[in-house]
This record gives sequence, C-alpha cells and structure tokens, in this order.
Amino acid sequence: MQLDTRTLVLMIVAISFTLSIAMIFISRTRKTYAGFGLWTAGNGAFAVGFLLVALRGIIPDILTIVIANAVLLLSSLLYFEGIRKFYGMPGRKNLSVLLIVLLMALQSYFTFARNDVEIRIIIVSIFLGFTFGMGAVELFRNIEPDLRSTCWFTGSFLAAISLFMFIRAVITYLYPGPNDFFLPSQLQSATFIISGILGIAWTIGFINMNSRRLELELKSSQDDMCLLYESSNQTQRKLLSVMEERNLADKLTRIRLNLFEYSISHSLDELLQKTIDEVCELTGSPVGFYHFVEKDQKTLTLQAWSTRTIKEFCKAEGKGLHYGIDKAGVWVDCVHERKPVIHNDYSSLPHRRGMPEGHAAIIRELVVPIMRSDKIVAILGIGNKSADYKEKDIEIVSYLADVAWEIAERRQAEMKLVESEERYRNLFENATEGIYISTPQGRYVSVNPAFAKILGFTSPEEILDEVKDIGHQIYADAEERRKLINLLAEQDRADNYEVKGYRKDGQMLWVSINAHAVRDENGVLQFIEGTMNDITVRKEAEEKMQAAQEERERMLEAAEQSRRVLLSVVEDQKAAQEEIGKLNTELEQRVADRTALLEAANKELEAFSYSVSHDLRSPLQHITGFAELLNKRAGGILDEKSKHYLKVITESTIRMGTLIEELLAFSRMGRTEMLKKKTYLGSLVNEILKDFQADTMERNIDWKVGPLPEVYGDRAMLKQVFVNLISNACKFTQKRGDAAIEIGSACNEKGEVFVYVKDNGAGFDMKYVDKLFGIFQRLHRTEEFEGTGIGLANVRRIIHRHGGKVWAEGKEGEGATFFFTLKA
Repeated sequence: MQLDTRTLVLMIVAISFTLSIAMIFISRTRKTYAGFGLWTAGNGAFAVGFLLVALRGIIPDILTIVIANAVLLLSSLLYFEGIRKFYGMPGRKNLSVLLIVLLMALQSYFTFARNDVEIRIIIVSIFLGFTFGMGAVELFRNIEPDLRSTCWFTGSFLAAISLFMFIRAVITYLYPGPNDFFLPSQLQSATFIISGILGIAWTIGFINMNSRRLELELKSSQDDMCLLYESSNQTQRKLLSVMEERNLADKLTRIRLNLFEYSISHSLDELLQKTIDEVCELTGSPVGFYHFVEKDQKTLTLQAWSTRTIKEFCKAEGKGLHYGIDKAGVWVDCVHERKPVIHNDYSSLPHRRGMPEGHAAIIRELVVPIMRSDKIVAILGIGNKSADYKEKDIEIVSYLADVAWEIAERRQAEMKLVESEERYRNLFENATEGIYISTPQGRYVSVNPAFAKILGFTSPEEILDEVKDIGHQIYADAEERRKLINLLAEQDRADNYEVKGYRKDGQMLWVSINAHAVRDENGVLQFIEGTMNDITVRKEAEEKMQAAQEERERMLEAAEQSRRVLLSVVEDQKAAQEEIGKLNTELEQRVADRTALLEAANKELEAFSYSVSHDLRSPLQHITGFAELLNKRAGGILDEKSKHYLKVITESTIRMGTLIEELLAFSRMGRTEMLKKKTYLGSLVNEILKDFQADTMERNIDWKVGPLPEVYGDRAMLKQVFVNLISNACKFTQKRGDAAIEIGSACNEKGEVFVYVKDNGAGFDMKYVDKLFGIFQRLHRTEEFEGTGIGLANVRRIIHRHGGKVWAEGKEGEGATFFFTLKA
C-alpha cells in the first residue's frame, strides 16, 4: 500500500507546530531552563522546513529544496545548541553557520547546475545524521545522576534519527529511486513517518528533562526551607543577642559622647559624678563611687559619689578624704588583684571591715581598677544591684571607667595648659622688652604691647594689621632683613643684631634684635621668634661722641693749617695786594673787550637778518612770480612733466620763504626783550583754543583742559609756546578719527609744578627724542605732516629764557606728551 508523501509531510508539519505551541505554553506557565527556548525554536524550524518541502512543485525550487533543507539542518542545530545550553556549555555557532552554508552550496549546485535528487537526499541525510548524532553524544556525555532516565530517553531517540539518516543515505546510494521527490516510494514514506514519531519522542524527552530538573530544584528548595526553619529559632536568638549587644554599644557610645559634651561646660567633679550616675543607671546600681589612686600606689583620695548615693544612702565624709589602701575594705581587692572584682555576697566575705559611720550598707559590689602605664590611677565602684553582677556588668563599668578617666585626664591637662598659657600671657603682655613672632616672608604673627610701643603703634593689633612687609616698612634698609634671615638659616639664632629702622610716624630709631629660628620636622624655617629693644638713645650718644671726637680732630687739624696759612698770608700779603690790583686791571679790560665783541656780533646778526629778510626774499619772490608767469604763458604748450617741474619750483620757493620767516622769528626771539608779569595760563589757553576753533570745527577732537597755574613770565612768548604745542597736537592727530588732546599741570616727586600738552596722535620713537628741539629737525616726512622744524626749537628757547626746562615723552603710533616748567 502506497501512502501520499505530501500528506505525510503536512502531518509532520502539523505535529511540529503543535509541539512548538505546547513548549511555548509550558515556558509561559512554569519555570524553564537554558536551552528550552532553543529547543522550541528547533521544533518551529522543523515544521517550517517540512512545510517548504510539502510545497515542492508549487513554489520555486530555491525555497523548496535549498532553503527547506537548510531550515531542517538549522532545526537539528538548534536542538544541539539547546542541549549544550541546558548543560551550561558554550555553543558552537561557527560550526553551525559553516554546516548551513556548506549544505546550501551543495544543494544549490545539485539543484540548478546538476539536477540530481539522489545526491541531494544523500547530502541532507548525512548532514542531519551528523547533527542529530552530535546532540545524542552531548546528552550521553553529560548525563546528570538525577536526570539519567530522561537523558537516556531523549538521547536514544536522537541517536535513532541519526542512525536512520545514515541508513537512508546508504539505501539511496545503493538503490536509487525515482527522480520525482513525491512519486510513491517506501523509503520516502518511512522517512517522514519515522521523523514524525522520533520528533515527538525527543521533544517529550526534553520536556521531561526540564520538568525533572525543576522537580529536583523544588525538592532542594524544600530541604533548604526545612534547614532554614530549623535554624531560624537559633538565628533569632543570636540576632536578639546581637541586637542587645548593638543597642548596648550604641548606648555606651552615646553616653561617651554626652560625657565629652558635658565636660566642656562643667567642672571635673561634676563630670565624675555624672559618669558614676550613668554607670549606676545602666547597671541598676543605687550606690557608686570614684577614687583616685596617688602615684605612690598606697594612698586613696575619694573624688566623687553618685548623686543617689549622697541623697539616699551615704552620710559619711566625702570628697577629698585621703586614706591608705591598707586601711580600706574588701573593695580594694581590685588593687591587690589588679583586675575587676565582683562580690555578690558581701556579708559572707571573711576579710571585710566595718563601714564608717553614715556609710551605706553594702549587699553586693563591683569594683573596677583603671590602669595606665601598668599603674592603677583610679577606682570606680558600684553596689547593691538587685541581681548578681555578671561579666557583662564588668564590661560596661570598665568601658565607662576608662572613658571617665580619659575625659578627666584631658580636663586636667587642659587646666594645666590654661594655667600655663595664662602665665605666659601675663609674661608676654607685661614684659618691658618687645617680644615678637614673625614669618620668614615678612609678616608679624604675634607681638606684645611693648613691641608695638617701641615702633610707635598704639596696640599689637594695629601693627599686625598695618605691617605687611617688615623689610620695607620697619627696616631702614631691607637688605638688613635679608641678612638676618640668611644668618638664621645658617645658625638658627642671632644675638644683639643692631639695625636701623622706622617708627610708625617715620622717625628713625635703632633697635637690638635677638632672634631664634623655629623649624618644622623637615628642618624648614617656619617662624622667627625673639625680642627687640630700643637702643636709639645709646646709638645717638655713641654717634654724638663719635662726631665730637671727629670734630675735635678736625678742629685741631684746621688750627694747624690756619697757623701755617696765617704765616704765609702775612709774608705774602703785600705781593697778593699787588697781584689783586693787576688782576682787577686785566678784568676790566676783558669786560670791555667782550662787550665790544658782543656789540659787533649783534650788529652782524642784525645785518644778517636784514640781508636774509631783504636780499633772499627778493630772489625768491622773483622765482615765484616768473614761475607763475611762465605757467600762464606757456601752460598750454607744456607737457605734464614740465608743469610738474614748475609746480615743484613754486612750492619749494614758498616753503623756503616760510623757512626764512621762521628763521627770522627764531632769531628775533633770542633778542626780543622780555616783559615779565603775572600770567594766568588758564585764560591764555582758552584764548588760544578759541583761535583754533575755526580750523578744528570739522574734526572730532576731545579737548581736556585741566587746572593751570599762574606764572611769572612774558605773556606773548608763553602764548607762542602754547600755540606751537597745540598746533603740533592738532597736526599729528589729524589721521585719527577719535583725536584726544589734553592740557594740564601736575607735580613731580620733587614738588616742582610743570605744564603738559598730551595727544594720542602719531607719536615718536624715544631714541630720537634728543632731535625734537633742534632747528630743522623733523621725525616725520613732509608728505606725512607739513612743517618747518623750527616750532619746537622756538618753544625750548622761550622756556629756557624763562628759566625753565622742556622735555617730551612718546611712543610711536600711541601719541606724545610735551612738558615744560615755569616759575610761579
């Protein structure tokens, strides 16, 4: 009987999809392990592959043969990867990809290049047999003891399908079938039937493997829960004990912090009493005491009782009571044994002694010695707890006893420190010599009143605030301060180091300094401390004595010289009188000769001025006039170059005429008689600026005119000075859109008043400043800025005639400032 092959394939598709859905449902409703999802995907791929096979002849061969066989191989690889994942082993993705690519290449070749059904069946069977065989091997190799039956079940079916695929390949090779895949064939029918049955079986086996592992995990969890339940009571008891310990530790820490805080604002006795009260409250003890043990380890001093002990139980003598340890009761057993002692049945102790009158009756007690450096320094005791004292009580009392001593010791040290600081402060404040601490960099850190008084300050605070640099503010020569620092760096101290300095009011004084270097642990100089004494009176006396001695020696030497000179004068008096007469006669003749020469020079200068004025002007006017006539007459026939020549001749003669006029003015300026009178420069400058207003109206010039002094001088000449300087400022700022010209006066370091004219124009290079005031000396080309080079020479001559001086400062491209001084 022949079965319909396509129907069998569709049945496998339906079964595989059903198994995939079932596995998805399982994964959504219970816990699954690694690999379960891959196995589910494998079933899906198994169904898709066979679905494509069922559609052979309906859809292209690339899907029904190449892709279908690749998907079937992928399903077997997913089973294999799912098994490895289930056992926690890394996958073999590279191998899977290689097998799929190789299968697709072979199937494509034997489908399109060479259509051979038998070869395709053989290839697919070998690949599937190999991959299913790998899955079976992994299952058999990694069998867990608790999963043995399910692993054997699943592995057996995988091994069966692997074996079947290899047998199919052999049968196909030995007994080739029909070329059409869907023609009736017992081998094909058996293939699909067996594949469907085995697919169901190995899927059920894998589901059982997952379920079995889940059962084992649940059983393990139940066992753990039982163990946890059994140990919960013990853990709870331990937890309660730990919580009690922690609460106690927190309480002790809180008490310790409270005691430290309490000690800040309370006395030592109040602190000790507070400590005993805390111990008594924590241990439930109504009685408590605190004793100091003296250094001889033989004497006790009662320091404090607890508050409740004093109020309710004990009326015996208290604080400050001294007595020997050998006379104390059984509570000093802690001293003899050098450890905490518990007496829970005080009345039964054979070596107890009677209580002092008014002492509280003791039922039970706990006494703890406080040890420091192998010596007992104090004893803290408590008593009459309602229950027996235990080791826990010893821990509590020992801890708080140590805390109490630590705080008490710190308070005693603080008190001693305060007393020491108070003594030092009194010595520091009341010392008659100056005491200081300073830094190597030149700042005072601390000074006493005597130190401030020596330097003329009203208080130490004032000198600390105002003195920022000792070397430059206190020392007359800062180099002396550097020498002192170097000396301290070499030998750590300097004695009787005498230097000259300044008081706050600027008065000079002499001081003697004793200094000591304070270094850190690395030997680096940190501070300088020492003393300072005012030795001005002594130094002045020494200087006076030295000056007197020098004056005496000078007077003796002068007397001797005078004696010798007197003898010489007496001898030479007559000759000297004759020589004086002769010199007077020669001097009168020289004055007459010089006067004659000066008059001749003035006449020659006037003649030269006239000659320049008359003889040079006429030729220049002729040149200018004839050049203009030539230009008018021959202008139409001259070429441009010839016209340019005429223009240059005309401009040059005009310029030469201007130079002659300036030179004559310069010459006259030296001979003009000065008419000096009080002149207010402010009004003079305002008058000049009004004259410049018309020429500078179209320019944006920022004029700044400050206060100007009243001087004694020739108003006309001074006006010429300001005209020249302001004219230059306007000229050299004409290329700046934001020109600024400032006129003002100031006072230099020597107290001299000077006037200045400042601009932000072209400026000049300071290395040529000496050429500015010379005749015809120009620092800029005529094409850039017009001028003759005589204006500043005129300024200097006028200022010099007024007994002043003139100078300039400037920078190229940033402007210039011209200064001059005048007598008020």
